[in-house]
Amino acid sequence: MKKNKIIFLIILIISIGIVAILFIRAYQNKKDYQPPPSIERIQKEEGIPVHTIAPMIQDMEDLLLVDGSVRPEKKAIITSRIDRIIKKITVDEGDPVMKDNVVVLLEKESIESNLLATRSALDEAEQDFSRAQALFESGAIARQDLDQARVALLRATALNELSRERVRDTRITSPLTGLVSRRYKEPGELSDKGKAILEIVDIRNVEVYCQISETKIKDLHIDQPVRITLDAYPDRVWEERISTINPTAREISRLFTVKIIVANPGLLLRPGMYARVEIINESHHNVLVLPQEAIVKDARGEPGVFLVSDTDTVTFTPITPGIRKLGLVEIQSELDRDSRVVVSGQNRLEDGSKVKVGSGE
Repeated sequence: MKKNKIIFLIILIISIGIVAILFIRAYQNKKDYQPPPSIERIQKEEGIPVHTIAPMIQDMEDLLLVDGSVRPEKKAIITSRIDRIIKKITVDEGDPVMKDNVVVLLEKESIESNLLATRSALDEAEQDFSRAQALFESGAIARQDLDQARVALLRATALNELSRERVRDTRITSPLTGLVSRRYKEPGELSDKGKAILEIVDIRNVEVYCQISETKIKDLHIDQPVRITLDAYPDRVWEERISTINPTAREISRLFTVKIIVANPGLLLRPGMYARVEIINESHHNVLVLPQEAIVKDARGEPGVFLVSDTDTVTFTPITPGIRKLGLVEIQSELDRDSRVVVSGQNRLEDGSKVKVGSGE
């Protein structure tokens, strides 16, 4: 029994010794432990990683992009002044016509018969008036009889002129030189007084017709430069100027009409074509530009950029932005062309921050 106690005491002493040794070693390791540096500490010592770019030089334009439609500058709707059967239409859609060319002939047989009758009545009235005038001069009749003969002559003259005009109305001519764009009726149909028979367009000049919102119309003026492109001719650009700005908006859409006259000697532009129109509000040449993402705002909301110095620290520099286009911004304030402007990582910077510029920048 006594022997077992001795063995227990020996084991206990050894265990306590081992625990003491482990505790002492753990304490020494904890005392010598150095934690790994934080990302913030590394960045503060080595610099916040950024990328930079030098300002670029290029032309900048402030553009208003709108859709447009090609329309003829001049258009005529051919109608009849009388109700007659259409005897012949001399042109078809697409045919060229000259001003004063006959394009429609109406049935005129009954009208010509009426003209012969009114001509005969006029001849008779002229003879009656001549006879009455001679009798009046000889004193054989009173002035009242002469006046009656004069009134009859005037009536016959008017009826004859009306018949002549109705005969002329059976030959309908074109009021302008152009192309036949629509044919609404065919021979044998009734002309239907006042209703369209043909449509003729003059496209030697055309109008590009645009609709502009009330918020944009205030920036436009007559003779303002524009560029026009069409899907039909993707490689060609027409450089023109605004010709007309309608002073009133459409009541329902609240849109204003802007028209651009385009010379069309080759007749390439046809009514109904879709046009893309760039209205040039401002055009600045050889100006400094930076990517939009380079521009940040300070605590007061003022725009500026971070410039990297030779010591790899940054300075916040206020700037005056100008025209913005396709992710680029015109810089209107003074800025050295050789400046290194931060374009990536600037959101973590403050004035005086140390930076590490990415390789290749």
